Amino acid sequence: MTGSDRVHFITIGRSKEHVQKCIDQLGISAMVVFTSSAMMEEVSKFCTKCEGEGVNVLDIVEVDPFSPTAVDDIVRAALTAYAAHSGAGKVEIVSGLTGGTNLMAVGMGLFSLIKGLPCHYVLDRAEDNILPIDVFVRMSELSSKAEMESFFLEGGR
Repeated sequence: MTGSDRVHFITIGRSKEHVQKCIDQLGISAMVVFTSSAMMEEVSKFCTKCEGEGVNVLDIVEVDPFSPTAVDDIVRAALTAYAAHSGAGKVEIVSGLTGGTNLMAVGMGLFSLIKGLPCHYVLDRAEDNILPIDVFVRMSELSSKAEMESFFLEGGR
């Protein structure tokens, strides 16, 4: 699938370089952005720049990445955005785990596990590698804690 067939769910905090790397290397043409209220103005400007470069910003979702319920709230926000933008499962959704806070990454990871989605992580290196992460896809059919534990103890198969 090409970038034009996918919607990327991207978390953004202070750093935005990871988004530009994904746009350049993965051919992102549509994204849903998750950010904090403190970053909303700056991220909105960045998204306007992205739209000027041909990326369709479908939504900018405000989350509180530091509340006691941050992970729950981020998962809920991502599930709501998924319902709005997945075309009833006909559009591939890919999650980025790089930007924002650690709690945002945890929330996006749990969301990806629930939906069985592929993810990526942008490595902070000069060669701009993007690491594909498919563990949530592979785990999506597991139904118990025992199966999850065995999955990892047996090498993720």
